[in-house]
Amino acid sequence: MHEHENGFAHLDIQLPTLTHKYDLGIKLDPNTDGPPGYLGDPYLPLYISFTATTGEHRPIGTLHYALGRTSWQSPLVSDADRSHLRSLALERVSADIAAIDRGEKLPWLSEEGRLYLPASH
Repeated sequence: MHEHENGFAHLDIQLPTLTHKYDLGIKLDPNTDGPPGYLGDPYLPLYISFTATTGEHRPIGTLHYALGRTSWQSPLVSDADRSHLRSLALERVSADIAAIDRGEKLPWLSEEGRLYLPASH
């Protein structure tokens, strides 16, 4: 396990059997305005970083998940929204890491391709 940077906390979850072993980090960004110059509706971003720790080719990157404002419980983002986004991201991160391990390129590996998760409160 490596030391995480840029405000990421270690994320310890059970991953399926994969070609590589991974070290994961998680960061919930409190900024809901989007990146500089973003003209769309605000969204709540959550990032999960990954680094393969075994193998000759070691995938590394960050998954970009988000919860759009229309999915928030109220006009202003709340702790319940943050918790809900974290739960939704943790439900799908294993499948996303498995896809990356198979060599797939997921669109939400970039800020522009962020994956808006469904909101079922």
